[in-house]
Amino acid sequence: MSIVGVETLIYGVDDLDAASKFQADWGMEKVASNAKGVDFRLRNNTFVKLRPATDAGLKPATIR
Repeated sequence: MSIVGVETLIYGVDDLDAASKFQADWGMEKVASNAKGVDFRLRNNTFVKLRPATDAGLKPATIR
């Protein structure tokens, strides 16, 4: 099996409004916005999902 691309990136962010503005300023298309977070789609159908850093559903951050 080959990896041919990234399907979805999920970011935990401290400031959801600022992170959403950043993505929109880069021309990403907002496809969903609700209490859970904000989702964007790139032209190649990769998704960027922004979630509050305090979201219990996020995996722990890895810092190296």
